[in-house]
Amino acid sequence: MTTFIERGDALLERLAAEAAVRNAETAAYHEARFADWLTREAARHAVPAERLALQREAAHFARGLDVRVTAARMARKYPRFALRERGATVSGTFAQTADLAATARCAPRVDLRVAAGAGRELWDEGCDAWVELPTGVANGRYVALTVSGDSMTPFLHDGDVILVNPRGKLTRDSVVVACRPDDGYVVKHVARLGRSEVELASLNPAYAPFTIARDPALFVGTVVVRLGREHL
Repeated sequence: MTTFIERGDALLERLAAEAAVRNAETAAYHEARFADWLTREAARHAVPAERLALQREAAHFARGLDVRVTAARMARKYPRFALRERGATVSGTFAQTADLAATARCAPRVDLRVAAGAGRELWDEGCDAWVELPTGVANGRYVALTVSGDSMTPFLHDGDVILVNPRGKLTRDSVVVACRPDDGYVVKHVARLGRSEVELASLNPAYAPFTIARDPALFVGTVVVRLGREHL
């Protein structure tokens, strides 16, 4: 029996791309329902001994599709532009240089891989480099952040740069930079938005979703665009 995993990678990419183009958010792409459908279809041609393995493979395939559809939809919502960096006209913290950078259509850059650990404020990090705002991005006060880790692959990768609007509106399915009091700053997408709590989720299934208080002090801002080269 040829497995979903063996045959599925190219199919996942095609299905995800087609779903993103149609902005598909119907129940047909809901992970549990899609996995159930796959299992039933495959079981028509399987002997009983294979059915448990089929269920596992179908769940794995459905989770992969769910992730890739979300990532493809995000890629359409948050385009990628070339990264153009320059030395800061004046060195200082984000709080000290953000307004000056904005007048030059730039954003101070902070590297989340080495900065703003638990108990430290992002706004107090030194910024020696500025990033130019891409054409089409409105003038304003932004911060450019270098992503740390693989929790948002395949949408974001370690070392990617994101442009963040500190005054962006928190909405469901937006990509945000938030502060976990014990872990420092993270980049996640908003899976659920409640009155008092926000559920933040990764795309990489190795990372579990979590909730934090819906407190403006815990949110740096919302992602506007991605900067840098495309990943293969």
